[in-house]
Amino acid sequence: MCLQWCHEFHQPHLLCSTAMAWTGDHSHIWHSMHEMTPKRRDQYDKWEGKRIGDQAYIEDCKRGQHVDTFRDLFGERSIASYKVHCKGGLHGDEAAVAFHGARKMDDLLHVDWIRENWI
Repeated sequence: MCLQWCHEFHQPHLLCSTAMAWTGDHSHIWHSMHEMTPKRRDQYDKWEGKRIGDQAYIEDCKRGQHVDTFRDLFGERSIASYKVHCKGGLHGDEAAVAFHGARKMDDLLHVDWIRENWI
């Protein structure tokens, strides 16, 4: 069984849930999240130390286990960050571009390569 994550672009030692690939049975994550009390679930809805939501919860469930990142397996820009890697354009080795935070694709349709690939 393995789980592959995208790495956090501004803090590469952290993981993010921008893109994930799963093999094997990880249903225990969904089941335990589904069974959480509302009070416990609310803890994951609060922004604390750049950890929030499903990303923080899955990371907590997998703490201490090895998790491959797409960067480790396929290279730095396999899932590239628009803000970090692609503001000047595509490099050609990106499998996907993440638009994390503010400024999503539809805010950037004036950029040729985004308009051509998004529409």
